[in-house]
Amino acid sequence: LYLMEQSIIHVTSDQLANGFTKAISEKPIQYTTDCSTKVDAPSFVLPSNDFITSGEMKSKLAASRKALLNVVSSADQLLLKQRTYPHPAFGDLSLHQWITFIGLHEKTFSPN
Repeated sequence: LYLMEQSIIHVTSDQLANGFTKAISEKPIQYTTDCSTKVDAPSFVLPSNDFITSGEMKSKLAASRKALLNVVSSADQLLLKQRTYPHPAFGDLSLHQWITFIGLHEKTFSPN
């Protein structure tokens, strides 16, 4: 989750600074929580086999969440809806939908 969130922070920051405005429709990202269809994650968000303590992981998650909130709160909210980045399963998503995707993705991995 930390790796995915870090990746989205990077993409969002980069696209806000350097991206192009593109009109796209919203995608059905709510299907993220449907585990009946498997989508392979890109290699850069796959966890390693390196040991990390729960304390270290909580610290990394807290830092990435703080960075995400900073990017989102300081961003031009209109640009979040106008700038895009491709998702492996949904195609181009607005940065706004990418941010929403984080919550859906985390919900998928949360215990019921």
